Amino acid sequence: VHDDGNGEQRDVVAAIDAMQQYGCDRMVGIGYSFGSIQMLKVGIDDPRIVILGAMGFPVLAYPVEFIRNCTKPTVIVQGEEDLFGSPADVRTATAGIHHIEVVTVAGAGHFFDGKAEAVAAAFATFVKKQLTTQSLL
Repeated sequence: VHDDGNGEQRDVVAAIDAMQQYGCDRMVGIGYSFGSIQMLKVGIDDPRIVILGAMGFPVLAYPVEFIRNCTKPTVIVQGEEDLFGSPADVRTATAGIHHIEVVTVAGAGHFFDGKAEAVAAAFATFVKKQLTTQSLL
């Protein structure tokens, strides 16, 4: 059940708070589909989130203008055949935001069926690059 993002954003904050209780004060925040919107909205402003990620970012289903406020390194992993927004749609929505990288997973739809390794590799490559080129953690 969706709560139009309000309850879901509180859930994201609660998860971040819980991780902080375990000693994590700088984190990578990644969300999927509708959850990616909630993670990005929270992570843009939460100083504990230093790198952001989204997969299946539904740019055709929800307003995503808020992404223009993002100043953190961000990777968006998008299926080549995602019906909620193609990689080209995501690139249009993020045009001019130089710290956002869009990675296309060939042959994948919104659910990335059979593409878990490609998705994991895309996130791992981006995060590793950020950790080696910036003092984020």
